[in-house]
Amino acid sequence: MEDFQYLDKRVQKTKQDLYSAFFALLKQKKYAQITVKDIIQFAECSRGTFYAHYNNKDDLLNEIIHFLFKEMVKAYRSSYINKSSINIKSLVDEPFNL
Repeated sequence: MEDFQYLDKRVQKTKQDLYSAFFALLKQKKYAQITVKDIIQFAECSRGTFYAHYNNKDDLLNEIIHFLFKEMVKAYRSSYINKSSINIKSLVDEPFNL
C-alpha cells in the first residue's frame, strides 16, 4: 500500500474517510453485512470515487490490514531508531505503543 504522505491531499482525505467509514460500520454490522453502498454513504463520497481506488470492499479491507501492519512495525521499531547496533541477547519483552 502507498503511504498517505505520498498521495495527493484529496486522495489522502478520501482514503481516510473510507477507512473511518469502514471502521464505524464494523462497530454497527458484521463484515458480511457491510456493502459498498454503506461505505460510500457513510464516507460521503461517490461510487465512482470508491471504485477509482478499490475493486470491492475486500480490497479496502486488505489495504487497511496492510496499512495497520505497517504502522505496527513502525511503532515496534521506533524504540530502536537511534541505536547504531542492537545486542539481540540483551533484548527483553517490553511494551510498545500501537
